[in-house]
Amino acid sequence: MASDQNNPKDYVKIAQSQLDHIIKLHKKFLEGDTGGARCVLKFKDLSGLSMKGKDMTGADFTGSLMSGVDLSEGIFETASFFVCDLRRANLEKGKFARADFRGAYVLGADLTGADLNRADL
Repeated sequence: MASDQNNPKDYVKIAQSQLDHIIKLHKKFLEGDTGGARCVLKFKDLSGLSMKGKDMTGADFTGSLMSGVDLSEGIFETASFFVCDLRRANLEKGKFARADFRGAYVLGADLTGADLNRADL
């Protein structure tokens, strides 16, 4: 990983409104609708945002800052959280079957009731 990708101030900060639009496009993608697009948010700052209850199956968050993000009750099966910073994130009751958490930092994350069946930890 390049040194500029390790510095949080160099990450592009995503606003909740931007994320909401990306979630809508991802939903269309999952449903096979025209105009849909898979959620790919690599090396972005998503800290403090909410994806509570959303279906983000197959999304790619590789290397993103996700400290304090709310993923509770969402579906993130086969999603990539490879080397993500998930400190203090809320993953409560989320579905993360076969998700990729290799190298993810989850200190203080709430994993209560999270389905991590066959997740790559």
